[in-house]
Amino acid sequence: MTTSILLYSGGLDSFITAMLNPEVSLLYVDTRASYNAKEKYFLRRLMPDRPVIIDNRLDLSGLEREDKIVPSRNLLLIAIASYYGNDVWLSATAGDNSRDKDGTFAELASNLFSYMLSGGHYPNAEKVQVRLPYKWWSKGQLVDKYLAAGHPPEFLSKTVSCYHPVLEHCGRCKACIRKWIALAGNAVDKTHWSFPPWEAEIWPDIVAKILAPEGVWRCKAEDSETLEVLATFRPDLLR
Repeated sequence: MTTSILLYSGGLDSFITAMLNPEVSLLYVDTRASYNAKEKYFLRRLMPDRPVIIDNRLDLSGLEREDKIVPSRNLLLIAIASYYGNDVWLSATAGDNSRDKDGTFAELASNLFSYMLSGGHYPNAEKVQVRLPYKWWSKGQLVDKYLAAGHPPEFLSKTVSCYHPVLEHCGRCKACIRKWIALAGNAVDKTHWSFPPWEAEIWPDIVAKILAPEGVWRCKAEDSETLEVLATFRPDLLR
């Protein structure tokens, strides 16, 4: 029997994935990251009538880098998720360019957990499948699919992907920047930004990466969406 479980954070990508797939169970793993308390507060408010399993067993607080990355984090999250279901979903998009959110990783993780949980002490274990259901869509395209399905646009601005431990939407981190591009590109941004993301200090570096010969910031589609939004909000960066 297949039991599908989505690693859910209440961020834009996992929220849309949950809304487009109401049959999938939702799991939030509290890793004691600096922003976890904020995530838990908001994820309960997004879909109050849909159950979210909260697992508190994994403490990775001592491994969080200054840029908020925890090495091998997704592999550890999948390990926890495999206790709840054998069909594990990650809400990765085309612009997520870390190795633990690509197709090779999903295949290797599927094989690893299927191997570990078969035979011996697990005679009745099911094969584990790690899925990246929207890996080939950009973040903006994912928002477009959500809107095309008839879901309320105002919910999108209530999702929280920000790395700041206190501020709801700092407007300066890469997670905020990417969320703003996806929402503004679909003309549905109603987010209450603590700082306007179009004024963030990192824009010159981002634009330089996109416009460089053979340059890529996130992926071709997301880079194109970024330039289109900047043409409206920050044309000075494109001169």
